[in-house]
Amino acid sequence: MSNLNLDKIYKNEINERIKSPGKGNIYDSETKNKNIRATSYSFGCSNLHPHIKPIIEHSNIKSILDFGCGSGSDLILLNESYPSLDFFGYDPCIEMIEHANSLKQSQNIQFSSQDLLTQSFDLIISNASIHLLKKQNEIIQNIYSHLSGNGIFLSGEFVCSSSEIKFSEDLFNNQKTPLLFQNISQQEIFIQYFFDAGFEEVEVLERKVFDPSPHILNSLNPNINSSNFRYSLINTQFYIIIIQASKELKATPLAFQCSNCQMLHQDKIYRSINKQTHQSLYKKLLLGEINLSECPHCKTMQFTAPFQVHDMKSQKMAFCFPKSMEIQQKQLQNEILTPFLQRLPHYEMELFFNHSSFINFMD
Repeated sequence: MSNLNLDKIYKNEINERIKSPGKGNIYDSETKNKNIRATSYSFGCSNLHPHIKPIIEHSNIKSILDFGCGSGSDLILLNESYPSLDFFGYDPCIEMIEHANSLKQSQNIQFSSQDLLTQSFDLIISNASIHLLKKQNEIIQNIYSHLSGNGIFLSGEFVCSSSEIKFSEDLFNNQKTPLLFQNISQQEIFIQYFFDAGFEEVEVLERKVFDPSPHILNSLNPNINSSNFRYSLINTQFYIIIIQASKELKATPLAFQCSNCQMLHQDKIYRSINKQTHQSLYKKLLLGEINLSECPHCKTMQFTAPFQVHDMKSQKMAFCFPKSMEIQQKQLQNEILTPFLQRLPHYEMELFFNHSSFINFMD
């Protein structure tokens, strides 16, 4: 099936939504009462909304891009709460951008069907847009490269449990909407795209099962043998997942005293590293590129400050300390390791005072 046909199906769906305000509404009654006109046109999933404001209020956010902004409702509503921020909305559909521009009432919002990824943004959000597109890994890489240094990407997306299900145009009758799922990614593959792009922290904030199969089955062409597709559909689980990906984690600056020569120098530390959510940082840690410092005076390599490493899959926890704290090993055992072991008795846990023994344990 060509992209042109997919674009046509997407535009037909958009036109139906614009003609039928209120259909498929994703906003709660309180939000709708604040701006009835903007919230009458809903696209995406409601699950993303509760996660946006905490990011704005707890991070230094000045500019926001909505990638696949649809009718622009999310940005219009956010602008009402945060009028000092700059908002940008991108959608490839010209009709949608025209509609978004007809709804906006602020000069702080720019909507465009042209590529806006020509500048950096502090926060990029995307609500149920990427699953419509091919080359999703390249899209996420492009989004990563247009985030500011401490930028955040918040994505609400449809994914599935299997890569076996295949949507093709001849399976369906005149109702082609199910074909909008033809590029849907397997959950694990989609999450890996974020790590591959270089995000230092990737966290699944929410995962919710949804079932599009009744609508999909009702759209099947009865004159076509669809038994293989039906079997794949029955054995495929669909999810809405909310992912928050941080381009860079903030390290804590500190004054570090060498355990060998006692000289002070400046460094930084990542206090907690999770192997699953901080894949790139974990790799840097294994290579000795973070949390390990060479004293500029005596060239001794050592951990700069206490930190913790968690491997959820292997059920391991490592508590790492500078060499100078090794004399406190018994105290650290009683105050840190023992309480954690009581809470997580099935875990392997150890204290470490040098990099090589830590690596051997985590392997």
